[in-house]
Amino acid sequence: EFIIYWAVLTLAPILIGLSFAITSYLMSLPLLSQEVDMPWIKQNALRVLPFLAETLAFAFLYTVLPNRRVKFMHALIGAFVAAILFEIAKKLFALFVGNFTSYEAIYGALATIPIFLMWVYLSWNVVLLGAEFTYALGNYKEGWLQSREGDVLAFVNALRVLGHLSKAQQQGKL
Repeated sequence: EFIIYWAVLTLAPILIGLSFAITSYLMSLPLLSQEVDMPWIKQNALRVLPFLAETLAFAFLYTVLPNRRVKFMHALIGAFVAAILFEIAKKLFALFVGNFTSYEAIYGALATIPIFLMWVYLSWNVVLLGAEFTYALGNYKEGWLQSREGDVLAFVNALRVLGHLSKAQQQGKL
């Protein structure tokens, strides 16, 4: 298990850097420049490729990291949800950074630190929400009825204990 965590911690920054390099390379291609009359390639490809990369990265994360077997389809659905939320978070965060300049006025050059910490918090919440969604899919599909049976049994046992306590109180034993 340690090797899996180590691999994720080591490979994640490399893969993120690689995705930035690939995006930069794609932006510099003459086929995708403004001079060629194919703007739909640039608009659609550069919108879809990061989303697909995020979805695959989240699916990999949700499949490999948990300490139990996760069906790939559940991980893929959770990754799709997380990628959508991540794209929304990126847009909202860019809007926030672009419109709220009071951080720079208050903190000066150190304004990047609280902004960076807010982004880390926001992105980590998206990752965890996707993981919870993936877990909920697996739990609902595989063990929902079994967990409900245990809850019902515990509730019935609690009612029995309360009944015995009530009888004992009425008889003056308590």
